[in-house]
Amino acid sequence: MGKPRLSLVLPVVQVAITAVLTIWADRVDWLLLDNSRRMPPPFVRVHLFVIDFRRIWRGVNGPTFPLNMSGLSEFRLLGLGFGEILYLVAVALLWYLVGRFLDRRKRLGIPTVQTSERRKAVFAILTLSWGIFLFFTSILLIPDAFPVTFAFGRIVRPTTLIIYGLQLFWSLILIAFAARKLTPSIRRKFARTGEGV
Repeated sequence: MGKPRLSLVLPVVQVAITAVLTIWADRVDWLLLDNSRRMPPPFVRVHLFVIDFRRIWRGVNGPTFPLNMSGLSEFRLLGLGFGEILYLVAVALLWYLVGRFLDRRKRLGIPTVQTSERRKAVFAILTLSWGIFLFFTSILLIPDAFPVTFAFGRIVRPTTLIIYGLQLFWSLILIAFAARKLTPSIRRKFARTGEGV
């Protein structure tokens, strides 16, 4: 029996963790906004940690932006809102692609599907575009981690900094991956142009 494929294991693990964190945090989010005098539940610190960890986990799933910021909606299925279900689908797709890439690198005997150069180029261009979008979005949102206080000083929100830092890291990975895929075809194109001159 061979090793399990990462393209199957990663999506299952990531979707399971994301779903548990999302459902748990949705149930205790009221702790952050509740101004009533009702008694907090037992293990309130654990619940607050889960709320923060769910936000950090959104950074781990950074390429799923903006779906990773979705919250509960009127429509609910198994305790999840419609946007959260789309987020889980995006998480599964993201980690399937990451797992497939890692499987191919390790050569686990997965049959390789011959894809055309054009399809590879289109996928690389889309990946590059999404990486650039994430990069600029992260740069624009990182100042949210340093809000101005009433005394005109600045505080640091570590959770927010981690989220957008992870998203920035993902953007650089996507840009580097796409550039690596596009470089050979660009070189071939220039070589053909040079031969024709």
